[in-house]
Amino acid sequence: MSVKGLLATLLGLDASGIPYALAVDENGYVRASLPGQAGGGTKHNPKGLLINPVGFSPTGVLKNLQVDAGGNLIVTLVGGSANEILKSDGTDGEWDTLANVIKETILFSNGEIIIRDGSGNVVRLPAPATGNVLGESGQIPAWITPTWGFREGAKVYRTAVQSILTGIFTYISFTAELWDTDNCHDDTLFKTRLTCRTPGKYDVKGHVAWDINNTGLRKAWIILNGTTYMAGDTNYFFTDDAGYNHVADTIDLEMSDYLELAVFQSSGGALNVVATAQYSPYFMMQRIG
Repeated sequence: MSVKGLLATLLGLDASGIPYALAVDENGYVRASLPGQAGGGTKHNPKGLLINPVGFSPTGVLKNLQVDAGGNLIVTLVGGSANEILKSDGTDGEWDTLANVIKETILFSNGEIIIRDGSGNVVRLPAPATGNVLGESGQIPAWITPTWGFREGAKVYRTAVQSILTGIFTYISFTAELWDTDNCHDDTLFKTRLTCRTPGKYDVKGHVAWDINNTGLRKAWIILNGTTYMAGDTNYFFTDDAGYNHVADTIDLEMSDYLELAVFQSSGGALNVVATAQYSPYFMMQRIG
C-alpha cells in the first residue's frame, strides 16, 4: 500500500471546537495532529471533549482516546469510582483507590519510610533496628540509637524481716522488685544478686535498717562477684535507737558481673534487718553511662 503523506483519522474536537485527528508518522508513531478545520472552515460546536472508544482493558474496562486542551493524546479509562485514581503495572492502566496505590507504590514493609536523600532522590529508608529512633545523619533522615538517658537497672527490697546472726557475715536476700528493666534480679535462684546484663557504668546503692539494740556494731558492704569489696559503711550503736547502714558507689560493670549487699552485726545475739518497702532493706543498680 502506498501512502502519500501522513494518514489521519478524525479523533474528536477540543474544548474550542477544533477537530483533532489521529495520525501515524513516518516512524510508525501514533500522534494527535490538527489537519485543519472540518467542513470547509466551519467551526463545530462541541459539548466538551469528544472521545472515541478504542477497546477494552484485560479486566473489561472500556478504554477511550482523548485529546486534552493542550492537544496531547491521552488514553482514559471509563468507569472509575469516586476517590479512585489511575495506576499502571507497566503494561496496563486501571482504577484503584488512593490508599491501595499508596500502599503498593510507597509502603514496602513494616517500618520503612520514604525520604529524600542528599542528592534529592526519593528513596526508602529501611526498617530500623530494635531500639532505634528517627534522627538525622548529615541532615539526612536516618535511624539512630537514642542518646538520652539509660533504662537498664533494678531496685529490689524485702517484704519480711531477715534475721542476722551475731558475728556472721550475711548476704541480704531480696524477695520483691520495685523495678527491673534489664532482668537484673532473679527472685527464684539468686535472690541476693543484681546481675549486669548490659555493660556500662552503674550507680549502686544499698540501705539497711536494724531493730533497736544498743550493743556492738553494724556493717554493710557492696560486694562484686562474691569477692571484691567495693564500698562499705560501719556504725556503732550505744543508744536505744534503731541503727542503719547506707552504702553507695559508681561501678564499671561487664556482662554477667553481679553485685550483692552483705551485712554484719555484733550485738551478741540474732538481730533483725527491718523490712519496710522502699526503705529497708533495699538494693539498686542503675546504668548511667
